[in-house]
Amino acid sequence: MQFEWFSILTGEIGRSAALVVAVVYGGLKFRRISALLSGIVGAIGTAATIGAVVIGALVLGMATGWVSIDLGQMLSDLWTGGTALWDTAGKHVFEWVSKEVI
Repeated sequence: MQFEWFSILTGEIGRSAALVVAVVYGGLKFRRISALLSGIVGAIGTAATIGAVVIGALVLGMATGWVSIDLGQMLSDLWTGGTALWDTAGKHVFEWVSKEVI
C-alpha cells in the first residue's frame, strides 16, 4: 500500500491527541476536586475551632462556677443540631460532590 504510512501517522496522532485531552481533562478535574476538598477541610477546621472555643469556654465557666449546664442536655442538643445540619446541608453537599467528582 502506498499510503500506509498515512494511516499509521493518523493513528499515532489520534492516540497522542487522546492522551493530551485526557491529561488536560484530568488536570481540570483534579483542580476542581482539590479546590472542593480544600474548601471542605477549611470548613471543618473552622467548625472545629469554633467548637473548641465554645466548649473550652463552657468548661472554664463550669469549673469557675460561673456557668451551670446540664452536660447530658448539652450533648443531646449538640447531637440534635448536628443531625439537623446534616439533614439540611450535609446530604446535599455529599450528593453534589458524588455527582461532580464521580
